[in-house]
This record gives sequence, structure tokens and C-alpha cells, in this order.
Amino acid sequence: MSLLLLSLVALQPALAQTTDTTTLAERVAARVNDALIFQTSVEEEMRRAELRRGGGVPPTNPRPAYDESLDALIDEELLYQAATDATAVPSVATLSALVEDVVAELEREFGGTAALADALRRQGDSLAAFKQRLQVKQERDYRIHRAISARVALTDDEVTSYEAELRRAGIPTERYSLAHILIRCDDAPTSTARASAEAGAESRAYEALGFLAKGKYFDDVARMMSDDAYSAAIGGFLGFVDQGSFAPALEAAIRELQVGEVSRPVRGPNGYHVFKLLDRQSARDKLYRQKFDAERTRWLSELRTRAYTHRLPNPYE
Repeated sequence: MSLLLLSLVALQPALAQTTDTTTLAERVAARVNDALIFQTSVEEEMRRAELRRGGGVPPTNPRPAYDESLDALIDEELLYQAATDATAVPSVATLSALVEDVVAELEREFGGTAALADALRRQGDSLAAFKQRLQVKQERDYRIHRAISARVALTDDEVTSYEAELRRAGIPTERYSLAHILIRCDDAPTSTARASAEAGAESRAYEALGFLAKGKYFDDVARMMSDDAYSAAIGGFLGFVDQGSFAPALEAAIRELQVGEVSRPVRGPNGYHVFKLLDRQSARDKLYRQKFDAERTRWLSELRTRAYTHRLPNPYE
């Protein structure tokens, strides 16, 4: 399952909350200071965690999964409460842009606005309600990220030292997140046949580039034209690839791209590639992520010592 579809499943509407106080109390999973976490939220987190592990089938013993999911939600709530004190509310424009970016990606994944809306309807949901929930989640994630980032310091000297450490260990200092369209150019027995195959492959690669220039989505063109069957099925997505993994001509073309840009067709050992650079991770990015994760862990440990948390019994006991 794609990450985009995963995000949709993770944001499925919670079951309707009842106003009956006895039933409501029975459905509370935990209290974190003045906030309540409900069992429906824990169950959704359990589904999300299972999908991240590549499953989707409920575990035979759900008790440990419930405890792990509740732990994750308690941590998120602690961070959000602290972030609410430490950061300003993101602007309406910022939140709107974050939501629309996710929705646009989902629309590409599902094949348009109507297809996405239909998928939501089949789950008893609507696009408008989905956007509202997505805005709440984006606001929480944004504030948590900003609050942790404000606690992380990274100097140029630290980055230089880290780059040297990576080189000594033979580890690439940069990675690319890529998608590609491959037009194969197989060898032929004669020079005339080889020239014809070369011209045909190059022509098809430029045809793919032409579709992109006319506004077609990269993933749609990859599915339609790429000869790399595995990546074509997922819109040409290759994931993160270490610097130095490709032939020199391909590496040179990738290095010239800015995030979001598409290359012109470039000849590689197997044919012509059209690359799209989705993200670039430098040594600075890697080190920042390490420090960010370490600070998140340290801050959570501090918050736990000051917070009031009360967990209700696991319903699977």
C-alpha cells in the first residue's frame, strides 16, 4: 500500500461519539493532563501501525499492539501540549497550503478529485470532512515539529566533522529520492538495427517528456510508458538512492536537478531515463534528523516526569 493511501486510511473518521456518559467513560483509553484519548483513536493507530509494517491483517493477540499504539498517542499528546505552549498557531494560509498539498497528492494517487471523493464516500466519509480532519492533524504535526526544531542547534563545524566521518566509513554523504521513466534500448545484431533502436528509444523518451510538458502527472506517464515494470506500477517511484549508485552520466543529470524538477532524457546502460527529483538528503539533513530524533526522545522523557497520565485497562486483557 502506498504512503498516500496509508495516510488516507490513517485519517478514517472515528466512530460517532455517544453523549451517554457511562458509555463515553467506558471508551476512554487514557487521560493526559486535561486531555482524553479514546479507544477509537487507539484502534485507528493500531491499524496505521500494522499497515506501516506492511500488513493490514489484525494481529492474533491485539493486546501488545494496543499498548504500543496507546503509548504512541500519549507521547504525541504530551508533545502537542508542550508545543502549544511553545509555538504560535500556524496561519490559515500555511495550514491550507499543507492540506491542499496532501489532497493534491491523493488526487493524483486515486486518479482525480472525483475518484478520491468516491473512495471517501465508500468509507462513509466526504472530502470536506476529510479535509477538516486533515487540517487538525497537520496543525498538530506542524506545531510539534516547530517546537522540537527550535530546541535543535546544528553548526557548520558539526556538519563538516560528520561529512568526514561518513567518508572515512565509505558512506555516501548525499541521497536522492527519485522517480524515473525508463525507455529501454536493447542491443541489436547489426549497426543499422542498433541505430534504429537507439533513435526509437530516444524518440519515446522525448515523447514522455512532451506529455509532462503538457501537464500530465509524472506518475501517470511512468505507468503508461516506463519499461521498468516494477517502478512503473508505483508511478516510477524509486525511493531514496545513495549518491554514486548510478552510471556517471545519470549521476551528473541528477545532481543538476532541484527538488521537483524533471531531467531531459539521459542515456544510461539500459536505455533512456527521465528523472524527477523528489527530495535530496545531504549530510546536514542526516545529522539534523539524528539530532531532531534525539531531542524528541530527551524532551519526551522530561515531559513524562512532569505530566499526569492515567491509563485505563487494556480492553483486550
